Amino acid sequence: MPLDPGFPLIDAAPPRVLFAELVAGALDRTGLVPSPHAVAYLVDLLAEAVRPEPEPVGETFTEGLLRARCERGAVRAGRLRALGDRALFLSGFFADSLERRGAGAGWVAEAGRIAYTDLSSLLSGGEVAWMRARLYRELAERFPQFAEVLTEVGDGLRTATPTGLVSLCARYLRLGREADRRRLVRRGLVVPEAGGRVQ
Repeated sequence: MPLDPGFPLIDAAPPRVLFAELVAGALDRTGLVPSPHAVAYLVDLLAEAVRPEPEPVGETFTEGLLRARCERGAVRAGRLRALGDRALFLSGFFADSLERRGAGAGWVAEAGRIAYTDLSSLLSGGEVAWMRARLYRELAERFPQFAEVLTEVGDGLRTATPTGLVSLCARYLRLGREADRRRLVRRGLVVPEAGGRVQ
């Protein structure tokens, strides 16, 4: 059974193909036009999230940034990338959960932006390093927009169920975000603008 008229069957395609379609749809709906490298990065990030690696137990984003900055070379770059990726994924795909747990969603996003900025400044020498530096700079500069794309993907999958739709409604009522109102309207609901009333 399809998740939504616009979403393919989850088990009908490999994760990368599925996520490429979901990211393309989310980009259309958000109006964001990133570089092709950034689009591929988002798809890879989601595909990798299907097979998560163990994370350091109890490490906060602040501790992660400090530890990364104490390292050098490839170890530092690897830590910064992992932290930026984790922050982007959580800020987008699980933004609502971060807000409910009071995990400082704003700081998680800022930590991710800082990690990608630091990573971009580390890369130098050669065309490949220059291209990667540009990619991480783009991820840093447009972090909130990329997180919104991942939120769009996550909400599209979750609102295929009644429970997910109720959660989206609750989030809209709590935060009054226009992006959430548009998602609800696309699902066929009559939703007032923030502060408005249904006539």
